[in-house]
Amino acid sequence: MAGRKPKNPPMTQEEMTEVVQQKRSSRIYRAESQEIADQGISKSVINALSELKQADGRTKINMDDTNMVKSRIEAYLETCAVNSSLPSMTGIAMILGYTRTGLYLYMEKQNTETSRYLQLVHDKLADILSENALKNNANNITAIFLLKSLYGLRESQTVEFVVNNNPNGEPSINDVALRAGLLLEE
Repeated sequence: MAGRKPKNPPMTQEEMTEVVQQKRSSRIYRAESQEIADQGISKSVINALSELKQADGRTKINMDDTNMVKSRIEAYLETCAVNSSLPSMTGIAMILGYTRTGLYLYMEKQNTETSRYLQLVHDKLADILSENALKNNANNITAIFLLKSLYGLRESQTVEFVVNNNPNGEPSINDVALRAGLLLEE
């Protein structure tokens, strides 16, 4: 070992000073980035507070009036586009005067033009989130979590067939359509 040459020559005083200055500047970057993150959090909370104040006392939209629901949702999406914020079902529920849970229950229990439109909007919001994650405009890990938890996307699906007392033991076309969600009920 005594006769081996070092792989890298020793650093000069100037090189050491430069390395220390680079480390210090990275600390400044971290401090600045934390300041930017803090500003982002503050802006998010202020926006949420503003939305809550606007929602307070607002009457619920009549869900039978599909055109009114559509116009409110379109206005909400335009606002999101102007503010460069990702739209959500919670935001849509709020502008309609409902909770997100109430909106999901309506979509699940009702078979109306409005519920079908809301399902389309729900799917479109998932597309918006997916597209922005693919373009690195949204955090990929967070987007995956939200797509799974809020939008029901899964990596795999299991399809089970339940056979109604068919004489030949195979499911009828109605059984298959019912299980695939193409029919509501027989």
